[in-house]
Amino acid sequence: MVGSYENISYRYYASSKDCAAMSQKDDIKNALEDILALFDADDVPDWDCIAIDEGGPWKGWMLYGRSGEVDLTRYCGPQIVFGKGDSRSEL
Repeated sequence: MVGSYENISYRYYASSKDCAAMSQKDDIKNALEDILALFDADDVPDWDCIAIDEGGPWKGWMLYGRSGEVDLTRYCGPQIVFGKGDSRSEL
């Protein structure tokens, strides 16, 4: 889901096992806008990525920043861990 609220642009990605995120798309959009309304419009960073999954059966991440400045193609999601050692076999 991609959108904007005042001078903040965002991209939200959600996943769930039972497609709950798709069936609750309007609820998610309203929740995102409620969260963005709490931000100080003059203090929005160039970009940030936050987990937003409270209150629903899905896991979600929102990439947001100042409209016209944020790169909404950036990765925003769970941390990717490739292994703890130097060996490729540990990936």
